[in-house]
Amino acid sequence: NLTISSNGSLLLSDGKRGVVWSSRGLSASNGFRAELLDSGNLIVKDNVLGKNLWESFEHPGDTLLPLSPLTYNLATGEKRMLTSWKSYTDPSP
Repeated sequence: NLTISSNGSLLLSDGKRGVVWSSRGLSASNGFRAELLDSGNLIVKDNVLGKNLWESFEHPGDTLLPLSPLTYNLATGEKRMLTSWKSYTDPSP
C-alpha cells in the first residue's frame, strides 16, 4: 500500500501495516524518489541502483489505466486480471 501520512510523507507498507519505505527525511539527492509517469504508473525509484522499488501497475486496485498490464507470471504464478463482481457490494463472480 502506498499512502500519504499526516506530515505529507509517502509511506510504502506491506499488508500488515509495516512500513517498508518512507520518504520522510529523504530528498532526491540521496537516490530515492517517487515519480508519476505519463502512463499513470507511480513508481518509487532507487536512482543509485537504477531499480524501481515499487510500481503501482504491479499492484492494481479498482481502476485500470490504458497502459496497465494484465499478466500471468509463469515463474511465480502471480496473476493480474480483471474480475466482475456479482453486485456493487458482493465481490463473488
